[in-house]
Amino acid sequence: MKKKNELKIALTLMLGLMLVTSNVKSQNYPSIKIDGNEVLISDISKFPYWLTAGQTLDIGSNVYAISVLQYYISPAAGGGNDLLFESVLNITSLQTVPIGKAWKVESVGLDMSAAVAGATGATGATGPQGPTGNDGATGPTGPTGPTGPAGNDGATGPTGPAGNDGATGATGPTGATGPGGGKFSYISPSQGNKTWTNCYTACLNLSSAPASPVSATIYTDWRMPSSAEIYYYRKTFTAPASGWGGNTWSNIMSNANPGFEIVLESSSAWTTSDLSWDNEYNLRNCRCVR
Repeated sequence: MKKKNELKIALTLMLGLMLVTSNVKSQNYPSIKIDGNEVLISDISKFPYWLTAGQTLDIGSNVYAISVLQYYISPAAGGGNDLLFESVLNITSLQTVPIGKAWKVESVGLDMSAAVAGATGATGATGPQGPTGNDGATGPTGPTGPTGPAGNDGATGPTGPAGNDGATGATGPTGATGPGGGKFSYISPSQGNKTWTNCYTACLNLSSAPASPVSATIYTDWRMPSSAEIYYYRKTFTAPASGWGGNTWSNIMSNANPGFEIVLESSSAWTTSDLSWDNEYNLRNCRCVR
């Protein structure tokens, strides 16, 4: 009878010890919580662990913190999605994966209480090494940064030395000889000082009554006079109301010099000094005849 009681006591103590040991071991196993479910963290647990938007993550028993890499899910140009690294998260309480994000659970930091554990079992045989995974797709190139502000204009450099005068151009071809003198009855009012070309054009386009002899009729068939015609009307016509002008253009080109002949209209001496030549671009008195 005594032996039976001793056997019962021994069995009871052994069973109690096994329960205590099992409880201690279960309390010291580290874990994390994924979507509210407790997941064991041990040597056979393989990281990383991926979570998608809407899933939850929290620390469990004997875990201090969970290290997470957060990625932004970006549509790829050729189809599918790219994961763009965004930030490192340190999870110490219940958290939810945001919309448009993906979490990569890298590792966990264990609490010091996890150091108390049961006896370590024998190490199992090392399994064969798995094949090397393919390289991930290259992420898209980031947007180009904004252009920096334009720099200030540099100081204006000193003015360079003046260049040498170019060579004198060739003399242009001789212009056509103006219309020759002919019979005429009237002289126009003075058209003011003009170049030879402008005077020639002004006479062709003139619409005016004569200045001498005086008439109220408007004529449009005016032309530039020859030098002989200027001498003629100066000698035979009555002076216009505005008087005679100075050197007056004729339509005769000088034979000896480049340019056209001019006659001093106001002269009454009638000598060769009243006739001269001038460059066509100078301004001289302009009068027309018809």
